[in-house]
Amino acid sequence: MKYKHLYFICPTDYLELVIEDNFPTENYFFTSLGNSIAFNRMTMEQINAMIEVRGIKKITFVLADDNRFILDGLVNNKLFDSIPMRQFYKAVSIQKTLSEKIWKTDGLRIPIISHYLEKRINELIPQLNHWLLGKMDICAKVYNRKNNTFRELHFSFFHEENLSLN
Repeated sequence: MKYKHLYFICPTDYLELVIEDNFPTENYFFTSLGNSIAFNRMTMEQINAMIEVRGIKKITFVLADDNRFILDGLVNNKLFDSIPMRQFYKAVSIQKTLSEKIWKTDGLRIPIISHYLEKRINELIPQLNHWLLGKMDICAKVYNRKNNTFRELHFSFFHEENLSLN
């Protein structure tokens, strides 16, 4: 069954055409740098209205595995110097520190992207109109540019609130 689909993406990943090619449904896109959208009242009014008017049944958060904001957050935190991006970089840095305790250093991007997108989903859900929740499928994917594939993320690999670092 084909769903009308809303994707939250980062414009620097250039994923619109890739998504259209891989998922030929009626797709809608909401872009924000590093998928850092603020789910404030005005934005959520627009999102909820779009979901209702367009009959959207599926929401997917997507970031590329080479997302420049995630990579910058892992290395130097200098791509953008604004308050929202400083908060984003701080969150990436905290997750990097925790991830280094579990994963090899060269494999940190996917766990960090996974954690970040799960956090975004958990921030969105309470803001959706309550009558939409039972009718919605919400997930997250990572796009592997090298292999031109999407990988659905499964959450709860690890969370900072569940870890005790001694």
